[in-house]
Amino acid sequence: MSEVKTVSQALRRIKELKGQLAQVSTRMQTSICWTEPGNKPPYEYKRLEGQRRELVSELVTLKAKLAKTNSLTNIVVAGKTMSLQMAVFILAESKAVVALLQGLGIREGEERRTVDYDINHRPIYETIKIVSALSVLERDKEVATGEEAINELNGIVEDANHRTVLIE
Repeated sequence: MSEVKTVSQALRRIKELKGQLAQVSTRMQTSICWTEPGNKPPYEYKRLEGQRRELVSELVTLKAKLAKTNSLTNIVVAGKTMSLQMAVFILAESKAVVALLQGLGIREGEERRTVDYDINHRPIYETIKIVSALSVLERDKEVATGEEAINELNGIVEDANHRTVLIE
């Protein structure tokens, strides 16, 4: 493993560590017990436990450095200065809003509903009008505007991540 120097390198390494932790954790779960004789698992539990401890230690150290760096590094977005951490939070919440909007079940128009049955057991219908607080077109416009803002901010954050050196 090469030395992690920038925020972007730290983010890549954190992703790798999380993958390695998942793999070691799975191996631990399948190596905790076995039947005798001769069915010993391919991985030794105690060795995996040590690996996991080392991975967690590196992960926590990197996350702490990243949090400190992001809090102390300022960027300029649309003429406004903010911390890199603030920009990361704004990105996360903006993505959540876009996902919420995309998931809205917008319905408009008219619908026939059964309200009763006549003496011959035939349905009696009424037509109701369905009204939505937000039209599909309005929602799609809000999604597009949100995605555009996310892409712009994400570009600024990625640029900062590549040139920002981790603070010890």
